[in-house]
Amino acid sequence: RKKICIKYKYCQTYQAVELIGTGTFGQVLSVISISKSQHGQTFNKMALKVIKNQPAYINQGLMEIKSLR
Repeated sequence: RKKICIKYKYCQTYQAVELIGTGTFGQVLSVISISKSQHGQTFNKMALKVIKNQPAYINQGLMEIKSLR
């Protein structure tokens, strides 16, 4: 298994564990979220959706985020 790390703002890193699925808009990965703080690091397992970099897909992703809140 190949390790893939995705760095995101707020000093958070996502380490991909496995591919859950693919679709029209992008991919969903099982990841471990690694957060750094003054007390050390925390690790949480979660799903991360990676959307293709196209305006229509980005807008649809934003609509999904709004509906989940």
